[in-house]
Amino acid sequence: MNSFERFQSAVTDEDDTITVAAFGELDLDSVDDLREIVGRCLEVPGVRRLVVNMSQVTFCDCAALGALMEARETTLRRRMSFELTDVKEPIVMRLLTLTGIDAVFGLNPPA
Repeated sequence: MNSFERFQSAVTDEDDTITVAAFGELDLDSVDDLREIVGRCLEVPGVRRLVVNMSQVTFCDCAALGALMEARETTLRRRMSFELTDVKEPIVMRLLTLTGIDAVFGLNPPA
């Protein structure tokens, strides 16, 4: 695995929105990192919206999907919004489509 494939993230905070830009592979090896990042983001005072940008995600497995769904449920319980955006990798979009999670997040496959 090269260094790009390992999960990394960049977090930006603007007004009441925090965006987590995810890079590399979201899988069993990185799911705890994802949960930790999301958890810290949800503790920021005044946050009303959490966005996970998937444009640089090269792989996603069911463990990561579970963590994303947990994050969504947590934000909903806190009366916040959660968005999954910019899924560009076909294999990631296929997994989201096969599991029906694309509909949960209102995603459309890229043309």
